Amino acid sequence: MSNFRTKYLKIACNLLWAVFLLIFVFAFLPKLLIYFMPFVVGMIFAMIANPMVKFLEKRIKINRKYGSVIMIVLVIGLVVLACYGAGAVLAKGIGAFMAYLPTMSANAGTEFSEAINQLQQLLEKLPFTQNVDLSAIGTAIQDFLTNFVSNSDSATLGQSENLLKVCRI
Repeated sequence: MSNFRTKYLKIACNLLWAVFLLIFVFAFLPKLLIYFMPFVVGMIFAMIANPMVKFLEKRIKINRKYGSVIMIVLVIGLVVLACYGAGAVLAKGIGAFMAYLPTMSANAGTEFSEAINQLQQLLEKLPFTQNVDLSAIGTAIQDFLTNFVSNSDSATLGQSENLLKVCRI
């Protein structure tokens, strides 16, 4: 009888331990990884660079310290180059979006006016809403959106121009 209880107690302890590990892995480990992220990134870089450092040490006969320095400089250069490329692509995309913004606002205005006209036709068919005029409300909203987009477009371009002037210094 005691052996039977011990067996189920061990099973219960193992299950509790597994549940505890799952909770730890999914709840606390990501937060710890964020806290220790510089060390994790450094370890990943070291794992990537180690074969190249060994190659430089064995084949080209460069001291391990100097090979490590060469790899660190190359990795930092690649990271900076990748960030520069991502920034250039992002700036190009934002510029294309800003160029397309007036067309997008005009298309939204026509779609909005068509929706208002369809809603007006639907309301005319209902007997208790025949005196409601949505075209005036639609025109007011469309004018507001057009003014908002045109004002924000010039303000955004002015701010981006100021940013570019600051960055050139």
